[in-house]
Amino acid sequence: VVNARFIKPIDTHLLLELQQQCKLFVTLEDNVLAGGFGSAILEFFNEMHINTKVLRFGWPDKFIKFGNVETLYAQNRLTVQDIVKKILSFTN
Repeated sequence: VVNARFIKPIDTHLLLELQQQCKLFVTLEDNVLAGGFGSAILEFFNEMHINTKVLRFGWPDKFIKFGNVETLYAQNRLTVQDIVKKILSFTN
């Protein structure tokens, strides 16, 4: 688990080190996926020709109505249960 306190500049040295140890990167951000931290990792891996899998969780790039936070998480499959289920299905 890495707490990425900032996404720019991306810590390429840490990513290269972790990439050698991990088969899967999972990013979770309370932000839109497009142009976010997970996207930055994917771009870096692509530029370096690294094939490590990246599974991203975050908000879709669309208007999201205001409402109850738990309801919004459930509607966008961002609950703990949804995230765990997706990670497990991705690793099997």
